[in-house]
Amino acid sequence: MDRSFLSDKELIKTSRAFVCIRTATYEDKQEAEFLKWAFLGRSGGELRNFGYCILSPNGKTQLRRSVRGPNFAYANSYAMVADLRVIAKQYLGKETVKESSQTVPQMKSVRLGINVASCDGLPSVIVIGKNQTEVDQLNRKLSSIIWDEELAGKFIDASTTNRDDLGIVSGTKTKNGILVIKPDPYGLKGQVIKVINRDVSGEDMKDMLSQAANAFMRNSKIHGQHVRNGRQSGKIWKTEVPVPNRRTGKSKGKGGGYLQSSSVGSRTKWTFGGGDKDLAKWKGQPIRSVIGVFGQPDPSKAKPFGNGGGAWIYNNLNITDAQGNPHKSVTFFIQNGAVVDVKLQTLPPR
Repeated sequence: MDRSFLSDKELIKTSRAFVCIRTATYEDKQEAEFLKWAFLGRSGGELRNFGYCILSPNGKTQLRRSVRGPNFAYANSYAMVADLRVIAKQYLGKETVKESSQTVPQMKSVRLGINVASCDGLPSVIVIGKNQTEVDQLNRKLSSIIWDEELAGKFIDASTTNRDDLGIVSGTKTKNGILVIKPDPYGLKGQVIKVINRDVSGEDMKDMLSQAANAFMRNSKIHGQHVRNGRQSGKIWKTEVPVPNRRTGKSKGKGGGYLQSSSVGSRTKWTFGGGDKDLAKWKGQPIRSVIGVFGQPDPSKAKPFGNGGGAWIYNNLNITDAQGNPHKSVTFFIQNGAVVDVKLQTLPPR
């Protein structure tokens, strides 16, 4: 999850007036067809694995749409909160006699759950049972606590009755229960870090999950280096729906991705220290936003920064600072998957 934008406490509170859906995109053929309508419309094109859309309650009318994400539709989380409140007032929820039961938000398979957990930097929770009845019982117990303020959004969930699904997980001995798993950096395998017995009480289950969430250490990744190492070591993830090849040519580095010279960022007139295209305001943006606008960083220019972070340098840009001076380069300092600082290249003395 975008920790700088969607994790805002007021935004989370406001979003509870909506049914929020995380799409599977390339992992579900049927859903992909619907997403083409929601994000591409009549214009056509290729489906991307990110986007933002608000639909009417019947799912047939688009109220808001951004093909890249909410951070491209709103200046910040406060603007998004204001807009969501306006929409919520137009569509008041129905009152029900009894409280609806919440279910565990699950990925469609153990394999996908572990992969998404790795991408999000979260532990994976897998419910395993001898049969579907046993799995349903465990999920009902899990659903009574997983939405607690202390646990919501802390895990990526999946369930199975097939032990073969756990072939990619080491340390699995239990035949039924709940497994907390740490995914590997590429989400292809996992390691059991906690086993929760099926007979444990709801209170104890909550305590055990809280301990696991608080103790979990996410894998540190620098995107360009991560992609490059994955390609070199043959790490491949096969999707249900083929991913379009959007490369416009070969980049100088081995990391691949869009050519920086053909990126949206190179065609935009940027400012620094003011204006509506202020690069200084990119602090807090997730790395996927940087890559989406500026392309993959050139691995030959990327430098290490802090504890597992990196300094991404982009050249051939059109930037004007607050004093009216032109600049061609900007450096994004990345830490824990987000921009923590932005600096321009020092101008030579006149």
